Amino acid sequence: MGWQLQSPVQSSLTEFLFPFASLNAQIVSEVWEDLGAGSLISVELHTKDGCLFSASRARDQHHLVKIHFSSEEKCEIPYHFILGKSALGQSLVKEVCTRGTSEHYLAMLEQLLILDREGLC
Repeated sequence: MGWQLQSPVQSSLTEFLFPFASLNAQIVSEVWEDLGAGSLISVELHTKDGCLFSASRARDQHHLVKIHFSSEEKCEIPYHFILGKSALGQSLVKEVCTRGTSEHYLAMLEQLLILDREGLC
């Protein structure tokens, strides 16, 4: 995406701010006993034109994610998405935070390409 990190700031013991040239990112630490370190609990995206996208895990069922989208014009009904059991680890965090593209991700793209060639997608 070409984002250039300016200088991260630790605003408290559990909160970090990451200013970029065109946006700001915030990471807030929270401990859930049943989830491993580095697991994502929730994500919120706010746009300049007033849209909000949020995805958050259910505290009692970590594989269940509530997804919600709203804007100044509409507020959609939240829906739920079920993550696979393998999604409870740090693979997403590693994919987001690791520079470059992982072998796992490239292999998945190759498999999707095969499916597309067979006319299944």
